Amino acid sequence: MFPFFESDLNIITLGELIPYVFIGIALIEEFSKWIFVYTLEYNDNEFNHLYDAIVYATFVSLGFAAFENMLYVLQSGQTEFSEGIRVAISRAFLSIPGHLCDGIMMGYYLAMAKLASKNGNRSISTKNILLSLIVPTVAHGIYDYLLMANFLPFYFVFIGYVIIQYIVAFALVFSLDNKESFNSIKEKYRNIFKDACSKHHENLDGTGYPKGLKGEQIPYIARVLRVVE
Repeated sequence: MFPFFESDLNIITLGELIPYVFIGIALIEEFSKWIFVYTLEYNDNEFNHLYDAIVYATFVSLGFAAFENMLYVLQSGQTEFSEGIRVAISRAFLSIPGHLCDGIMMGYYLAMAKLASKNGNRSISTKNILLSLIVPTVAHGIYDYLLMANFLPFYFVFIGYVIIQYIVAFALVFSLDNKESFNSIKEKYRNIFKDACSKHHENLDGTGYPKGLKGEQIPYIARVLRVVE
């Protein structure tokens, strides 16, 4: 049962809580998720788009959260059924979204690692692989620490932290739209092929289609293809 370190949270100090939370809970849980994503999916041929990493990591994270929640609910329900229900509801609104955000962060850095690897930059790839474990571990640790500290001001900080975590997580997802996928043609070549496909029916005198371009308005590659045709 999580957490793995046996301690009485009623008497543990805020300083002692730090290794308890960041190592005994966050690191162990995030590593348990990370090792599955990295060993089973990172080198898989189906991992051929940046978004794939986030999909894999979030699915593993949510699966972990579901299993963990069942353990907590069953344990709590052994003493009193209503307590099990309370735990289930509270973890549905707190733990599952937290694991989701951690999974997004993990997937983002694994995607960046794969992209760097495909571009031949091994050092950046290694850095991002490490970050794919470190960043969600730190985020998870802060999340749990604020909740488990049993210190009233921290609960207000927790609310702000959750909002920031959600914003950061989804910003990482949307940021992938502006990054080149490692399974696609580089941007400059993509534009060349785009021009070739869309403008090779244009004529130098402007009588072509679809836009009636003329002379230098027509990209060079399109003019060459028009001659070939």
